[in-house]
Amino acid sequence: MALDEKDRRRHLLRRFGLGAGRYETRRYERSGKAPLSIDDLIEEARTDDFPIDPWEFAAQEDGRIDTGAYQLSGWWALRMLMTRRPLQERMTLFWHDHFAVDYEKVFEMPMMAGYLEVLRRHGLGRFGDLLEAVFLQGALYSYLDQHASNRIHPNENFARELLELFTVGLGNFEEKDVAELARALTGWSVHYLGIGIDMEYEKLRTLAARNGMGLMNACHVPALHDAREKTILGKTAKWEAMQALAMLAKHPKTAEHICGKLWDWFAAKPASSETMKRLQGAWNRSNGEIAAVLRAIAEAPQFWDEDEVGRKPKCPIESVVSLYRCFDVTDILLLARGAQKSPQTPIRMELRGAAGALSYLMSLQGMTLLLPPNVGGWEWGSAWINPALSIERLKLPGVVFWGGDDRPMTSLLSARILQDLKPTTSEQLVRGIADILDLDLPEEAMPALIATADRHGGVKALANRDQAAGLFTDACRLLFAVPAAQLY
Repeated sequence: MALDEKDRRRHLLRRFGLGAGRYETRRYERSGKAPLSIDDLIEEARTDDFPIDPWEFAAQEDGRIDTGAYQLSGWWALRMLMTRRPLQERMTLFWHDHFAVDYEKVFEMPMMAGYLEVLRRHGLGRFGDLLEAVFLQGALYSYLDQHASNRIHPNENFARELLELFTVGLGNFEEKDVAELARALTGWSVHYLGIGIDMEYEKLRTLAARNGMGLMNACHVPALHDAREKTILGKTAKWEAMQALAMLAKHPKTAEHICGKLWDWFAAKPASSETMKRLQGAWNRSNGEIAAVLRAIAEAPQFWDEDEVGRKPKCPIESVVSLYRCFDVTDILLLARGAQKSPQTPIRMELRGAAGALSYLMSLQGMTLLLPPNVGGWEWGSAWINPALSIERLKLPGVVFWGGDDRPMTSLLSARILQDLKPTTSEQLVRGIADILDLDLPEEAMPALIATADRHGGVKALANRDQAAGLFTDACRLLFAVPAAQLY
């Protein structure tokens, strides 16, 4: 069955954005760009105007600056909730999963924040530029022990993952390539700011923070580099790190590996040979530009197949962040934040609380941002479909609509329904809930949903926040229980 323009827009925004609720899709409708295309999403993702700085989360009400990298998990969740550039965050998450780093080992917020900024800034550009920028930033090889490598004792940990996970992929290199690449990467390390400064650790950490710095910073020490010849993937030269990275970025197997991962990220079904040919052609013509590959994905006939649309298992981003984005709270939260005196003014508790709640709800479903399970990142697809996760998702409506003494999400949804949709029947009310919250509405479920709305008082229930909370919770639990609700 052919998709109409509304369904095509929703499919594009669900996969390349962060949901397709009523207010998200209306934002693009108002832009006058019809039909919505992948180029529209790419264009807006190339700029950055998110006003909340990570240092606002590090700054504490008692005057301390807590530079623990765990602070970024909440900050990033809040950014995903509030962003007007959803593809930008979708791609940042992709690259975080690809170049996986966790905040427990790379424990400093400045280093982890810099890593995220590199992923965001280069995430749609040439892969070779991204690979070099991630390397130079330092968090990745700090996580993979590159700082413990030198020409006397090359550490192979980073070199192995660079080949196996980040570039050519498993099966396309040998053990001797790992050893030789490790030699090429020697000389790059991490510098501790405290060297030569006689100061207690916590005082030094605070001093660095007040100057917008971390204690650990990437550096190059030529004396540690092995300058002799190495043979990597059959090519012999006096390889240095930047040369080796550029060679790996241009390798045909890297194109195949990254294009395959990008397709799997945005699509539900394995790519056909024709689709892969399309993606790799876009890569080759653009010299490895990621935006060109995304365009090829969105324009591939397979992406619009009937057995592709609505068939991808939701991860916690879709089930938590995308749900809360449906309430369109960005302007409300910015108003609550107010004007900041400096980037190190503590964030208002309302926003810190919202960030913490999002992070907590995602963690209940198995995802803590910036804390992937291992260097391979998370498992995707069917890994996010199991009884335990389904139970957590069925609990979510109760958390959303009964949370807070004044039921803020219930009050907001009630107001939006009354002002924008003006329903007069329970059926219209149910359809309005599904439209606003981007929930598919199976017609066979309508009798049960209408009966649920009637039981709580129908449209009149919206005048009472507790009645409305009960109505929204029970209706959404029915909708969430439909198997299609676990897919997007």
